[in-house]
Amino acid sequence: MQAASRGLTLSRQYRLQGSDETTTSARVGDLVKVEVTLIAPADLDFIVLEDYVPAGLEPIDPNLETAQQTDTDAEFEREGVRYGSVWWADVQYRDDRVVLSADYVPAGTYTFTYLARATVEGVYNVIPTTAREFYLPEVYGRAAGAQFTVQPAEE
Repeated sequence: MQAASRGLTLSRQYRLQGSDETTTSARVGDLVKVEVTLIAPADLDFIVLEDYVPAGLEPIDPNLETAQQTDTDAEFEREGVRYGSVWWADVQYRDDRVVLSADYVPAGTYTFTYLARATVEGVYNVIPTTAREFYLPEVYGRAAGAQFTVQPAEE
């Protein structure tokens, strides 16, 4: 599926933790750094961003006491400046996606980064990341679809 921009521009990249190179594959047990970029050319109200995770990956919720606690916190950046979750009122880690929502997002470029663990080997279609204004759904953006491969763990 091709990317679409109707007032919002989105992109998504995967990197193995500790690597700067983008990837479309991982091995079972690897931590994958997911980086979602949102470009808002104008101020936006009531934004919902949904990043769907390939079926062979599980997003790591850093708020759970059972989660690995080393370097698993989500990161937010606005044009190269790191923030806490100032712009995003709510971040939900679900089985199949990560959902962010905000009451107000000023114009700019935003990057949200989180970790997922490769859990089940296979080749998976990746549903595109989407974002929209909740009360004006015609203001919308969609990243391109992709494929992601999870290979067996190294022995």
